[in-house]
Amino acid sequence: TMKLFTGIFGVGVKTADRWYRDGLRTLDSLHKQLQRLTQQQRAGLQHYRELSVPVQRPEAEALQQEVEAAAVDILPGATVTLVGGFRR
Repeated sequence: TMKLFTGIFGVGVKTADRWYRDGLRTLDSLHKQLQRLTQQQRAGLQHYRELSVPVQRPEAEALQQEVEAAAVDILPGATVTLVGGFRR
């Protein structure tokens, strides 16, 4: 349960532990207690399944190109760098 809860964007160990001590055990139980969640945590819960799917390199590179094209329109010469596991 702790791993499940900390996998939600915006939820750290302390919050996950508090929810566990309060008897929450599933994502469904959190959906029934939305008033307890911050706006960031609600968004993380809403998009949990999408955010849990690993992104493949070709998808990340395509997104980088789109973001960089938009950034260059606003700030000529701007660059966008992939980070995390893709920064190689």
